[in-house]
Amino acid sequence: MAHEKLNLIRERVRTSRMRPERKQEVEALLDELETELDALPSQAKNDARELMEIADRSTRGAIESDDPVPLQTLRETVRDFEVNYPNLTRVINRICAMLSNIGV
Repeated sequence: MAHEKLNLIRERVRTSRMRPERKQEVEALLDELETELDALPSQAKNDARELMEIADRSTRGAIESDDPVPLQTLRETVRDFEVNYPNLTRVINRICAMLSNIGV
């Protein structure tokens, strides 16, 4: 399921109006995110799936509406996961910061 969501996010990024170099940066971060998700212990998979759902909804809302508000929910959820999943949190924070910096 997480891989399906990552692929949906990747497709949105590929078809977005982002500059090519930004798309490459986001793709690299998504690859890093995928690596972190794959490394999670089995009991953490449900938590990761929930986080991916929020990431998917947030990025879709931000990209489609040019409204940064949907990313706030993602930021709050990331903070909750930070203690238990610091590497996963770091990657997602970098994705949020990049999207914010490009005006999404």
